[in-house]
Amino acid sequence: MLVAKVPPIDTETLTVTKTTQCDEQEFGDICNFNPQITVTGTDPNPISFPASQTPIVVTLGTGQYSVSEAGFVPGLQACSALGFDGGQQTAQADIFICTNFSEDHDGDISAGQNLLCNITNTVIDTNVTPQPATLNVTKLVTCEDENVENGVTCVQLLSTITEDQFNITVTDTNVSPSNFNGSEIGTLVTLDAGPFTVTEEPYDSVAEQVAGLEDVQTEITGPSPSFSGDCTQTGIGSFSATGEIAAGGQETCNIVNNFIMTRTPP
Repeated sequence: MLVAKVPPIDTETLTVTKTTQCDEQEFGDICNFNPQITVTGTDPNPISFPASQTPIVVTLGTGQYSVSEAGFVPGLQACSALGFDGGQQTAQADIFICTNFSEDHDGDISAGQNLLCNITNTVIDTNVTPQPATLNVTKLVTCEDENVENGVTCVQLLSTITEDQFNITVTDTNVSPSNFNGSEIGTLVTLDAGPFTVTEEPYDSVAEQVAGLEDVQTEITGPSPSFSGDCTQTGIGSFSATGEIAAGGQETCNIVNNFIMTRTPP
């Protein structure tokens, strides 16, 4: 009897998915775009397969690897001008399939590491001006007091440190506004389709006011950032997040900065 071979616990894996952003009413069968994907590296298995929204798990050895899509032309002018990594032309002269690869589409994989590569294909008619996307960036300052009897201290902090004391930057192409102060109701940003980055930085006044509120019995930690919605924090404690938006898309990136009051008895 054949017994399936179970990979060792420290097997390296690369999960590859593909998403297509395409208006079927406008582009019809072009939306059924499932090119062959090839993984190069140390003994990848499978090495080649049709693109699919269903995740394909590739096992491979440590070291350098890369993921490629059949027909993809890096920096293709019609697509790169719109902020994509590149793409390819269809049988119709003005219609292109523009492509973005996620960060881990190539690089180095270590023993036992599990990485994710997402390929996004966007079908674009270059005779039609792409609709700008809209990103709503919201900002909220919160506070926790570990001694609930002293909750007034959080009230003091929240009346002193406000959302507009954080500077926010959105990076993409044709971003407006690209730099602004935080707002609880949100700031609407227009930008081109493709990957974007949202970064925040507290003004110096935040640290100054924290220092003014602290005393021998009170320690204040923060502002600890967290991101949610259609953006993903780049790491624990990071003040930046990334996301990807389609032409004409409407997305939201929520930023919360939390302070924690720790008190010691007199």
